Amino acid sequence: MKKGKMIILGLAIAFLVMHLQEMTTFASENVMEPYEEKLDQINQELGTNFKFDDEGELSKSEMEQFYTSMSVEEFDVYIRNAIKKEQNIGDFFGADTRNDWNIDSGIELMEVSKEQRYIYDTVHYLFVDVNINTEHGVTTYTAFKGAGDSGSQGSYPFYRVKSCAANLSEDCKILSCNFSCYQYVAPNIYNTYDTPILVSFRAGGGNVFPSA
Repeated sequence: MKKGKMIILGLAIAFLVMHLQEMTTFASENVMEPYEEKLDQINQELGTNFKFDDEGELSKSEMEQFYTSMSVEEFDVYIRNAIKKEQNIGDFFGADTRNDWNIDSGIELMEVSKEQRYIYDTVHYLFVDVNINTEHGVTTYTAFKGAGDSGSQGSYPFYRVKSCAANLSEDCKILSCNFSCYQYVAPNIYNTYDTPILVSFRAGGGNVFPSA
């Protein structure tokens, strides 16, 4: 009787070990591997350096669900189109810019906090957080408090600010900004190469747009 119990116990343990091994193997499977390989292939072909970001706007599980809903062939077309769209937007950078309003009207204003934006397409922008002051009809910057971006707004491509170096002109009327950005061409897919975006804001001006 004891011998029979020992056999049953041994079989149960063996079954449990096999089951745990199967669960470990399943858990270690990378469902994104075919898509990562395809992205590497596209990078090699186009000379780009895009990669998946596990800590992007989508959680890892949401990212996996989004991309595995496509076949690898559909993913290939999707990413190539996204990269083309990003390159078209990137062509505007470095061009002249224009402001959308002017507050140099001679009206006396107290110091105010302002967000000025560089709006590079219909929904996306980079911004600076500043203080401005108007005195005797002259508007100047009194503080640069930081920079940021709009996020994806559910649309791609967009640029995420990594850092921003800002310099004031001697008269404090012009704020020259060198944004260092990551390009996101699709959910959680970004170019690891930094994109520099140079923008000059005017204390007496508002938001800035590419002139082209």
